Amino acid sequence: MLFVLTAIAVTARAQPAGTIDIQVENDSFLGRDRHYTNGLYGSWTGAPRQKGGLETLAENLMPPGDGAWRRGLFLGQTMFTPEDLSAPVASAHDQPYAGFLFVGGRLYRDSGDTLDRIEATAGMVGPASLAGNVQKWWHAMGLFGGRKPRGWHYQLHDEPGLILSEQRIWRIGLTDGPLESEVLPDVNGSVGNVYDDAAAGATFRIGSGLKSDWGPPRIAPAREGADFQDPRSFGWYLYAGVEGRVMARNLFLDGNSFQDSARVGHNTLVGDFDAGGALLLPDARLLASYTARSHEFPGQRSADRTLTITVSVAD
Repeated sequence: MLFVLTAIAVTARAQPAGTIDIQVENDSFLGRDRHYTNGLYGSWTGAPRQKGGLETLAENLMPPGDGAWRRGLFLGQTMFTPEDLSAPVASAHDQPYAGFLFVGGRLYRDSGDTLDRIEATAGMVGPASLAGNVQKWWHAMGLFGGRKPRGWHYQLHDEPGLILSEQRIWRIGLTDGPLESEVLPDVNGSVGNVYDDAAAGATFRIGSGLKSDWGPPRIAPAREGADFQDPRSFGWYLYAGVEGRVMARNLFLDGNSFQDSARVGHNTLVGDFDAGGALLLPDARLLASYTARSHEFPGQRSADRTLTITVSVAD
C-alpha cells in the first residue's frame, strides 16, 4: 500500500524539476582494468528558467535558437592505467597511468526539437587527482578485480586542466503512439589542454516517454546526452548509437603539456559504439550503457569496453 501511495504522489508531480545524477563507469564490469578504466561523476541540473545575464553571454557562443534554459554543476574523477597493473615499471608503449579530478558548470538551452549545451571544466591531472589512491584502496578491498596496481609512481605529473566544450543535439521523431521511436543526431567539440576534438554521431531510441530526456548522460569524451530529466510519466527505452571523433590532443595519451612525462601518442580518428536502456519514473531514472571504443593509440592491442550505470533523481 505504501508503494502504491508513493507512486501516486510521484506521478502527480508533472512539472519540470531539477535533477541530481550519480554515475559510475568501469571496464572491469566487463573484463579487466586497462586504459580508461574508471569514472565517477555527480551533477546537479536546475529546473527550467528564464534567460539571465549568464545565458545571454553564452547565447553569443551558440547556434541561433530559442528555448528554456537550465544551469548545471558537476564534479568527477577519471582514471587511466596500462594493461599490466602488476608491472613495477610502466610500459613505454601502453596507456600511461593518469587521473583527472574535475569540477565544472554548464548551460542547457532546450527548444524541444534541439538541445544546446555549453560548459567549462577545470581540474587537476596527476597525483593531485587522487586517482592512484582511489584505485589502490579499491583493489586492496578486493573490488574491481583486486589486482594490486604497482606503477602509479609513473603517472603523469600534476597539471591544471581546462576544457571548454559545446554540443547540439537534434530530436527527429520517427513514430508516435504507445511505441515511440526517434533519432538524436549531434555534433560537439572541445578545446583546452586536456582534449581538443570534434565529433558527430547519432543515437536511435525506441520505447515510451522519450521526450522525458535526451539520452543517457556520459563522461567526456564519450557522447553526452543530458543530465536532466523532465518528470512526465513512467516510461522506458532501448537505444544504440555511434559517434566518430577527430582527436587533435588527448593529454592522457600525449603526456604533460609543459613537462617531460610518460606518453604514447594518440590516434586521430576514434569511434564509439553505445547501446543500453533506461527505466523512466516521474522523479527518477535508471540507465545502463555499454560502450565499445576503437583503438585510441598506436599499438593498442584491442578495443576497450566500458559499462556505465547512472541513477537520476529529482531534487
